[in-house]
Amino acid sequence: MFNKIFRLDRTQNSMNFDSIVDFQLSFLLYYASIVHTGLLILSLCFFALPVSAYYFVTLVMFLICARFIDSRNFILIHFLTYIEITLHIYLIYVFFGVFIGIELYYIILIPVGCYALLMSFSRNLKIFFMLMIGSVNMISYVCVELVDSLNAVTLPPVYRIFLTYNIFTAFGMVILQSYFFIDMISRKFSNLQERSSIFQHQANYDMLTDIFNRREMTRRIDAALKQYNADRAPLSVCIGDIDNFKSINDTYGHNAGDYVLKTMCAIMKANIRKSDPFGRWGGEEFVLMMHTDLDACYNRAECLRRIIESHKFDFEGKDIPVTITFGIATAGDDTPSVSSLIEKADRMLYKGKKNGRNQTVYT
Repeated sequence: MFNKIFRLDRTQNSMNFDSIVDFQLSFLLYYASIVHTGLLILSLCFFALPVSAYYFVTLVMFLICARFIDSRNFILIHFLTYIEITLHIYLIYVFFGVFIGIELYYIILIPVGCYALLMSFSRNLKIFFMLMIGSVNMISYVCVELVDSLNAVTLPPVYRIFLTYNIFTAFGMVILQSYFFIDMISRKFSNLQERSSIFQHQANYDMLTDIFNRREMTRRIDAALKQYNADRAPLSVCIGDIDNFKSINDTYGHNAGDYVLKTMCAIMKANIRKSDPFGRWGGEEFVLMMHTDLDACYNRAECLRRIIESHKFDFEGKDIPVTITFGIATAGDDTPSVSSLIEKADRMLYKGKKNGRNQTVYT
């Protein structure tokens, strides 16, 4: 077991979630095995043979569960553990009577079933929770001891040792399970959040250029048009198309074409406002949406065009000449939908291509 613990310390960052859960469950079950070893020794020294037999069986059960633990059967093992705790309580009542106060042992383990509700991502909150559980139950134990003293109930020394052993090993189980189980839940939710974030990014962004894809740009333009119809604030769309892009692919190769696309997008992103959605519409065609009037949109597009024209696109020692043509359109009564607004800008783009490329055209 100790080799397994040391190995975890060295490799925890590289372990997957299931491996960590398996380790934590295994660790808790080994702890329970150690606890029941102590109970077995106490019962062999002081108590009847049936009590020793019971602790021997439970010790074997915990060792087997710890050896063959799997995160998929966590619920089953947790359920069996609760059954064992309950049987343990009844066994103590049968052999020693209700005056021993072993019900406190059960009270202490109740938080083991409650902390699952605490799904915190904060390490400090986890530590606070463990300290709170330990403190509250320690105070409860002290209170019971005081009540016993006031009632002049005197337990035999062996019973007192047995009760104290149960109480303090229960403290250990509560603290370990509280930390491990909350940590497991936190990891699970962190993984779910991370996966959700990855899936959302893949759904909304272009894989090559890492800008919005056509689906996300359509959604954003549609939302902007609805807002425009409500408040009539200026809204413009700029479509850009890399000039002679097929020739770039044919002359320098598709890897060079990908390099041009990614570099151009990086230049565009660095020279537009973060509030202006920018995405790949398809192939070498891009869309920029701006909450500005026609003149402001034209000035920004012209600035982008000149930056791209003057930028040195150097791929594997080869200087690739790159220019872009922009077509601009503004929202109005003649653009009730995304397709109509894009079509309006696309007509301007076609006009620019026809008139010699490397220019910005607007209505």
